Amino acid sequence: MGSLAFYGCEGLLQAEIPGSLRELASSVFGDCVSLKRIVLHEGLEAVSIYAFSNCRSLSELELPRGLASVGYGSFQGCAGLTRLTIPKDTRLEFDGRTVPHQTTPFADSVSLTDIQVDGENPYYEAQDGGLYEKGCGNLIFWFGTGERAVIPAFVSRLAVGAFESRKDLKEFAVEPGNTKFIAQGPALYKLDKKKNPVLVCWALNQGEAVIAPGTVRIERRAFAGRDKLTGVRIPDSVTNIER
Repeated sequence: MGSLAFYGCEGLLQAEIPGSLRELASSVFGDCVSLKRIVLHEGLEAVSIYAFSNCRSLSELELPRGLASVGYGSFQGCAGLTRLTIPKDTRLEFDGRTVPHQTTPFADSVSLTDIQVDGENPYYEAQDGGLYEKGCGNLIFWFGTGERAVIPAFVSRLAVGAFESRKDLKEFAVEPGNTKFIAQGPALYKLDKKKNPVLVCWALNQGEAVIAPGTVRIERRAFAGRDKLTGVRIPDSVTNIER
């Protein structure tokens, strides 16, 4: 099945992929905005980039056993996706590479609040509202609900955009023992090698954002998804604002 095979089929409601198909090509169901249900049978080994991008009516997706990789952007814009099941063999790609500091694969998945991971999956675990990469302390995506996100003590890195889909988020907290991050209300900062604060995410989606004095950098997508902000106050200490 070639790339873009069903791209933009706005009236397509459901699809079933046989186990004889080994790979879903890039953007194969991209912009299928009415697609509500897709069944993926065991035998599928790879899902290419942007395979389900902007399938905003898709509510649940169970990835089949034996699936080895899921390309970056596969779930981007799946605004209606509420539940995702990750089998034991599957690894997610971050911007085309399986490295932990790249963009989350769930950008704009604003309804995704339930992620289940097979207990035998060697790469990921889901607990207390967070999807984490095992062994490296990377928080990939925050799917917890409510106004407060707590960063566990073992987290040392964040995937870019890990919190941007959470429109109800208002504040951060950091567990005691975490030496990499600090939280001040709606602002989450990481500490650079010189222990200077770097703004990685602003949670509150209203009013004016006030960044703490002493902040040296604003990371890319720190304000992504905060479309109701009325202003941002940036202190003189900031020397670099990323993409």
